[in-house]
Amino acid sequence: MSWSLPFYLIVRTTRRAFVFSCVSIVSMCPAIAQDSSPFTSEIGTPEALVTKCLQQAAAGEVTQDSCIGTYTGACVSTAFTTADMVGCVSSEAEVWEARMSAAYEVLLDVYGEQDADEDKIWALAPRLETLQDQWADWRAAKCGFEYAKFRGGSMGRITGANCHLDETANRVFELEILLEEARL
Repeated sequence: MSWSLPFYLIVRTTRRAFVFSCVSIVSMCPAIAQDSSPFTSEIGTPEALVTKCLQQAAAGEVTQDSCIGTYTGACVSTAFTTADMVGCVSSEAEVWEARMSAAYEVLLDVYGEQDADEDKIWALAPRLETLQDQWADWRAAKCGFEYAKFRGGSMGRITGANCHLDETANRVFELEILLEEARL
């Protein structure tokens, strides 16, 4: 089969744009994986970097959103393979998962205490449990779709992981806002 020059140039340009997009996503976006990062000793721990960033956000120096991927961005810049990249982000994902679980448990306790003084029909603790379960299902479906868009390619692991980390971190922020409101 013979390709015409304009079509070849379009394909080549499109591939370059795709590769650039992939490199940009990997270097700027967080992700998640199963293995912990081999690069922690070089750049600091994910917990320390995320905590420091969140302290800066509380002081108004940066936005909370900019803290998502703090560790991953530094780690991915030293990664060589997809597995390395995925390993980088799993460490940060664990931090956000722990923060989410902690915020959820505290909020559940606060709602439970408040529910004792209310009619059962208005109880928030069981509603929060249902909401959190449904949110976890939604996150799994959304991030599974992000993974599937690459039909088994290695970028799917990165974009699916990125989605998981983003959604988890954003859920932390949502739960913390709910906790602030519940304590008013």
